[in-house]
Amino acid sequence: MTGDELIKDVVGDLEAMELLRPSEVCYGKVMRTKYGYVVQESHYRKDLDLAKAYFQSIGIPLCGRVAEFEYINMDVCIGRGQRVAGEVMNPAVAGERGRVRMSSQKRPHFETSNPEFAAF
Repeated sequence: MTGDELIKDVVGDLEAMELLRPSEVCYGKVMRTKYGYVVQESHYRKDLDLAKAYFQSIGIPLCGRVAEFEYINMDVCIGRGQRVAGEVMNPAVAGERGRVRMSSQKRPHFETSNPEFAAF
């Protein structure tokens, strides 16, 4: 599957789930890597904390094994998913992490002051 085909497929799936309309997508990029797992070098934890803080600062919650770069059991994964879903659906409960808002059309709206992501 080409990068363009993959983007079209993902956008189609998100549209089918009523999370977005294709006209709302302003950018797409596929990056392929040789290896699928993170190499945990001596500075791994510091870099991971920096990356997590960045996504939190622009209002993107990370959840799950891949997003959090942690091997966690299914019950922990489900619990974290429920917590993040609650934060997205009810930002007042989430406090500072509640920067992801649901629009009146029940689509996520990301608030950020970072001009690189202002289009989102």
